[in-house]
Formats: sequence, C-alpha cells, structure tokens
Amino acid sequence: NARDGERFAALPDSELGASELRARAAREFYAATVESHERGAALLTRALQLDPGDAMSLAMRVHARTMVLRARFERPDPEEAARLEAEADAAVQAAPRADFVVMVRGVLRLFKLGDLAGARRDLERAERLDAGLAYPRLWRGVLRMAEGDAAGAARTLAEVLPRFEADPFRP
Repeated sequence: NARDGERFAALPDSELGASELRARAAREFYAATVESHERGAALLTRALQLDPGDAMSLAMRVHARTMVLRARFERPDPEEAARLEAEADAAVQAAPRADFVVMVRGVLRLFKLGDLAGARRDLERAERLDAGLAYPRLWRGVLRMAEGDAAGAARTLAEVLPRFEADPFRP
C-alpha cells in the first residue's frame, strides 16, 4: 500500500512487524547514503528476528550490505562473504521466482564475490522472470564492462538507461 509508510511512520521499530520493517528499510534505501543503507540493514535484521526465513528480508539485507561495500570500495572479509552468499542462496531457495531476490544474488556475485559466470546466470534468470524489470538489464551492462566487453556494455546500457528517467537511483 502506498500509504503504509505514513501509517506507521510514528511507531518505534520495536512495534513494527516484519513487512512494516521491510517497508521502513526500503524507505531508508531511497536516501541513498551509506548510513541509510546501514540503518535499513539493521531494520531488516529485526525483521529477520521476527520471520527468520523471509526471502525478501534476506535479499534486501544482502543488497544493503553489498551497496555499502560498493560505496566504500571494499570487499567483504571471507566470513562476511560466506554469510552474504549463504543469505542470498537461502533467499533464492525460499523464493526462486522472485526477480529481485535472484537479481540481488547476481549483484553480490558480480561486485563482491568475483563470480562473473554466476552473476551472469542470476541476472539473466531475473530478466527472464520479469522482462519488464530494468535493474537486471542495467547490472548485466555493468557485468559486460567487468568482462571487458565495452561495446556490449554500451549497447545494453544505451538500451536500458532511458527507462530510469524518473528513478531516484538513476544511474
């Protein structure tokens, strides 16, 4: 519901359920700062305490941590990399047809695990699940750059970037 954020905006985190915590975390992500992503990740940790196997909460937390690591130009230490990979895999296992969940694992593989083949499989799968979702195609353009295919990246990005005209995270 478009008004959910307003409905529970004044409530403390401790009074929110898992879905409301996810919504609050998503709202934090739109601030597009390291601090807002860290706050969003903390909200998702609380959501996972309430609903431990929730695929979307797992995927959103992995996504938040991946974006923080990207912003800081850091790679996760081996222990954190294993945890992020396990959470991404658990999310995909719990919701194998959720395009965002599959895409998040692909982005993690691309940026933090160095698994370009796995990233390609996940991003192509996310695109097959919902051809209308622009983000997997955007990340596939970035993947092509990582693979050294500048011409392919330029074609893919030229195709997809116009779809982000009104997006607050416009690349």
